[in-house]
Amino acid sequence: DNCRYGSADGKNGVIIVASTNSTDGDVTNLIGTGANIWAVDVDSNNNIVWNNCYGGGYCYANAICKATDGSVWMAGTSAIKGGEVDTAYGRGDAWFVHADSVGNFLNSKVLGSSQNDRGQMIYPLFNGSVIAGGFYYTDDGAFITIKSYGGVDAFITILAPWNQTEIKQISTANNEVKMYPNPANGYVNIRTEKAGSYQLLISDIIGKIIYNSSFNDKIQIPVPDWNKGIYFVQVISENGFKATQKLLVE
Repeated sequence: DNCRYGSADGKNGVIIVASTNSTDGDVTNLIGTGANIWAVDVDSNNNIVWNNCYGGGYCYANAICKATDGSVWMAGTSAIKGGEVDTAYGRGDAWFVHADSVGNFLNSKVLGSSQNDRGQMIYPLFNGSVIAGGFYYTDDGAFITIKSYGGVDAFITILAPWNQTEIKQISTANNEVKMYPNPANGYVNIRTEKAGSYQLLISDIIGKIIYNSSFNDKIQIPVPDWNKGIYFVQVISENGFKATQKLLVE
């Protein structure tokens, strides 16, 4: 594991971003066979609040920030298409990852050329947007409209939250969790394929936890009083394995 940077989590703790290819210890949800970006939220007593991996193999972290809307942005590098990476331009691309306040993957953006590019910085602006930057080598791929001056050049861009349905969080546990009806307007049922004790966390679109409970095998939750919109449902097993799915309340 390779620790890189940290950012205050707004709750007297710190969110650390790193790169890892581990599948044990404190690491959950490694994707693919190579390195992932790994984010860990640690409280003031050094307890892990949440952790999650992002990528599809050969992804490395360089920077992290907490946006004004409470979500988390990370900057780094991706090298191959797969998992949560939808594009590969060349040897390595700048990759920017957006997660909610409890680490659930929301979406990501690849910026790259045919050469080796990198996302180096990310900094919060107003309304949940961020300023992001890094370097690129040639004016092709995502940088075709930007002039290349030769060698390595710097780039800077502004990213804002956006809806993205093509890329979804990868978790082999998702097939073990059934959630219905979805969309829901009266109640939602959550059922696990494997018997055991589970923790259930449901957060809104900005990452605020609105439901926290434990259950065995199945649970029914009334939602008629919930605000209409998208929620993130996180089911965590006794050994820390996590499945995350989106719930639409109408």
